Amino acid sequence: MHSNCRPVRFSRVIFWLLATLVFGVDRDVHALQDESLTCYSTAFEPFVIQQANGDTSGIDVDVIAEIAARSGLNIRIGLKPWLRLEQDFREGHEVSCGFAYSRTAERLAYMQFTEVPLHTTEYVLFYRRDLLPEYRGLESMRGRTIAVNRGFRRPAKFDEALAAGQFKLFEVTQDRQSMQMLERGRIDAVLANRDVGRYLIKQLGLSEQIVATAPISSMPTFLVFSADPQYTAYVPRFDQALRQLIADGTYQRIFDRYTRLEGLPASGVTLPAGQELAR
Repeated sequence: MHSNCRPVRFSRVIFWLLATLVFGVDRDVHALQDESLTCYSTAFEPFVIQQANGDTSGIDVDVIAEIAARSGLNIRIGLKPWLRLEQDFREGHEVSCGFAYSRTAERLAYMQFTEVPLHTTEYVLFYRRDLLPEYRGLESMRGRTIAVNRGFRRPAKFDEALAAGQFKLFEVTQDRQSMQMLERGRIDAVLANRDVGRYLIKQLGLSEQIVATAPISSMPTFLVFSADPQYTAYVPRFDQALRQLIADGTYQRIFDRYTRLEGLPASGVTLPAGQELAR
């Protein structure tokens, strides 16, 4: 009798231990999926476009939605001005995720960066050909006024020329505002992301006289998380999903969907050296 009962009891114990282990692991695996994560940015067409009904779309928004779908994460998009968002990160306020930021030593103290960039930012000057017919570098802007989106990390070369008093700075809250001011002749040039500026010129039907210089600088920009350790596990999940999007062409198709509609040349992002998708 006892010899017949012991194996049954033992098997029940094994079953209980296995069930606990499996379901415990399952809870850990799905913990991130079940938690709602809000990623913040500011309206920054064509990367983040705020619709009249309050919805958001755009290159970065669609890429993050695809990352969420592939990784099983529950992600929402929120809008905040970049200066306020970075202040929230720096002061440890209730913010977990943001985009798109360039990596600096200062920001590493309060932000966790993904390894794969969301996109590469090329800063150029937009100006009116009829008002500045012979642009020959920043020296050509001596005594003029240049509009810049407040909160941008400006190219070092630009800030050096600004500190030397070569030109004046006029800060705006949206690139759309600066482009409209340029069209009306209220400023002399706009420092902006190349793709954003050209997209807005088309969107607003501005003068064909507005042209762009060669890039002043080029830098990758990333999705970031709070330095709080509870968000560390998100970083490799985002990186892996973004690598897949780039490797299988999904990222470029998203990018082209917005830029090609406006007749802009394809840009996008490539995987950093040594970060090819593991097979």
